[in-house]
Amino acid sequence: MIQSTWFFLTIRYQVIANWEIKSEVLNVLRFPLQGSVRMQMTGLISEIAMTNSAPDDVEVSHCVARIRDLRMNIRGGVAAEVIQWFRASLTSAMRRKLEEQYCAVMEKAWIQWVEAQISQFSPNLTLSTSPEVILSQSLESIHFSKMNVDLRMRSDLIWNGELVEGEMILNQSEYDEVAQSPSNRMITVLIEEETVQSALAATHYSGHFVATVDSPFLHTYCDILCIGTVLPEIADAMPNSSFTVQASTLNPPMITLQKGNTLVFVNASLDVISKSTSQPFNGTIISINVETELELKIDIQDDMVRCTSSMLNAQAKLTNSKIGLMSQKTIDLLVDMSTPFLEDAVDLLISRGVPITKLFQFPSTNEILTIEERFIKLEADIDFPTVLQHTVAQL
Repeated sequence: MIQSTWFFLTIRYQVIANWEIKSEVLNVLRFPLQGSVRMQMTGLISEIAMTNSAPDDVEVSHCVARIRDLRMNIRGGVAAEVIQWFRASLTSAMRRKLEEQYCAVMEKAWIQWVEAQISQFSPNLTLSTSPEVILSQSLESIHFSKMNVDLRMRSDLIWNGELVEGEMILNQSEYDEVAQSPSNRMITVLIEEETVQSALAATHYSGHFVATVDSPFLHTYCDILCIGTVLPEIADAMPNSSFTVQASTLNPPMITLQKGNTLVFVNASLDVISKSTSQPFNGTIISINVETELELKIDIQDDMVRCTSSMLNAQAKLTNSKIGLMSQKTIDLLVDMSTPFLEDAVDLLISRGVPITKLFQFPSTNEILTIEERFIKLEADIDFPTVLQHTVAQL
């Protein structure tokens, strides 16, 4: 059973009320038995300890409340003057009663509110809008630390409404070290490298890492520069033709998250596909395998999460050709030309940008995205005015 202690400090409360004494004996005296009371409370300090009664349940195990200063001013004629004689005793009794009632309310209402917020907190992350790619989060367990309430989530990838099955990943990362690092934001979302890797593998095996690139360069006829002028052997074999390039992963991409940096190793196939319907030059006419290492830059710009890529190195080889034997020069040129097409394919998949409003499933502000060692770290504040406005509208 893990315990977390929360401290609250209230600056000042002021209460104004009416009082009345009901007594047949005192009524004979014929002086006012009613009046008003003004009570001011300053500095309510409370300590609430919560424990995990179950992996996904919490309860209050301890509550202490202390009112630093409680002052009472009673008005109402002779009766009020008499009551003033007992003001110290009344104030002390009122203080104890308020402290007891505060803890009673917190045990009943506060814990229900906390459980409601936890159950409603579903930090699904929209990674892409076209196609719609969502990293869906579901609560597995609650862990308390001295400063935080940690929600351990299960991550599932949903691609255009379809669940992409991935392997369960055992948490072996240095979570505590990153989680306990100072933050001036209300919420910190940490996505483990293993979770990202599992999502990449699931996406690959589901056949979603495919991109088709069209370019004016992919013609064998042009006035200035195109594939036909650069590679005359292709122009001779297929005059007046145009092509598309399809890039797809051969293996799951491997990702490495370093502090401030993201590296991705990709083994991909580039297929040059003829748009011609005539035999024998229809379909894939040239296939190239490319092994490349990419550096990704992920940040928040103009309320959009954006990702850009740059290729660090690449090795490629020709694996299939329908247009017959080609010279080594032609093969080398094809290998050199494969790099920008692969970069274009990567940009098609990752550089669209995701609006901040779609990144989190709750109103947020002051968002920060950083890359830590083996973690993607998202920090944000909850936009409480928007939350309250939405809550009131539902009432």
